[in-house]
Amino acid sequence: MTFSAAFALLLGAAIICRVQARKIGGGGGGGGGRGGGGGGARDKLRPFLLWLALILFAGAGTLAPGTFVGTIVRSIASHGIWITWLLAFGMIVAVVRDLWHDREPDKGAPFALFLLPALTANLGGWIGSSLNDFWTMYGNMIRDALSSATGV
Repeated sequence: MTFSAAFALLLGAAIICRVQARKIGGGGGGGGGRGGGGGGARDKLRPFLLWLALILFAGAGTLAPGTFVGTIVRSIASHGIWITWLLAFGMIVAVVRDLWHDREPDKGAPFALFLLPALTANLGGWIGSSLNDFWTMYGNMIRDALSSATGV
């Protein structure tokens, strides 16, 4: 599977999971989805779709530095390393806050994890290289899983 095809597949699947989870119920502020009584299996499907979307967004994020997203982040990071560090810290805070709030990645966590690999590619020092190693490992796991699933 080519790089851009894997990026498009992961990002598209993540968006579909996220949209379907929002259709099932609540999520992301506002009045929620369809109210009403007990959803049974639907109540269990929503958190699964949200966590799956988080994993897929993070997987697409590992491929993002080589796409237009990486170009945009590099142009922002070129204005100063402190901007990159501030944005990376903000993304980590967004993930922690979202998961701490209701134990579901239903607000900013998926999007923050999508952008975090592109941001950490522009960080320097020991922390930046450690985060890059982590994202490279995660990206290799995702690509291996896609490769075995599609046979390409």
